[in-house]
Order: sequence, then C-alpha cells, then structure tokens
Amino acid sequence: MKLSDFDFRIWDNKDNDFLETKLDFLCIAKKDKHKDFERILDVAEDCSGYESSSYFDYTDDRYEIELWTGLCDKSGKKIYEGDIITLCHFGQKWIGVVWFGRNGFVITSKDENAEQGGELSYFEKYFYDFEVVGNIHENKDLLENS
Repeated sequence: MKLSDFDFRIWDNKDNDFLETKLDFLCIAKKDKHKDFERILDVAEDCSGYESSSYFDYTDDRYEIELWTGLCDKSGKKIYEGDIITLCHFGQKWIGVVWFGRNGFVITSKDENAEQGGELSYFEKYFYDFEVVGNIHENKDLLENS
C-alpha cells in the first residue's frame, strides 16, 4: 500500500457515531494504552489545529482511530480495524473482529485479546471470502450470537 492509499475512520465514543468524512483529518501516532504506541488526533475542518474553532484535542478516550487494512471485502467495501467480518473457506463460515496487532492486522473471534485468531493480509483474500457485516461499535451483538 502506498501512502496515498492510507485511509482511516474515526469513531466518537461520546456521540456514538463515526466522524463525518467531509472533515480533513490529521493523525499523529505516539503511544496507546493498549498497544506500543499512542494515537493523538488533531481534527479540524481546515487542518489548522489550534487556530480552528472546530479543533478537538485527543487527550482522552473519546476518539478511536481505525486504520484501513488495505483490503476490501467481496462487495468492494473497505475493511477497517474494528470491523466485524465473516470469512468463508471451503464451506466453513467464521465471524471475527479486525484488529491492528504487533505485526499487522489480525482477526480474532471476540476481541483484540482473544486467543483464537489469525493474520489478515493481502494473501488471505485469495483463500477466503471476506464480508464486512458490521463493526464493534454498532454491531457488537453479532459477536455474541456467533
């Protein structure tokens, strides 16, 4: 994936919705409580940061940045971190959550700490049919019913 293909979406935990894509986003990685880095977010309509009245300071857990894996499902929908996807392989259907791990994207059965899981990479698209069926924010019940 080239830098020009870099994409992500932002979940707002306070408003329980994804930020609208009409905004321009600037993301700087530093250190995250769950991983080896943190995410700091400067969101402004004009990307001017503190100068803008629409500046949001990402110093708490209000926003979650979810990276695009670089993959699309069988319908052409982008697969992001936090998506719930189904995988079909030789007639077996499995549901899992996409997370960004130490070495790239992984799929786990319930959450990012689950033991069952596997790597999600460009090569898996040749062996599995992926389908995005929801995300962990709006459709967590899909995992409970799996």
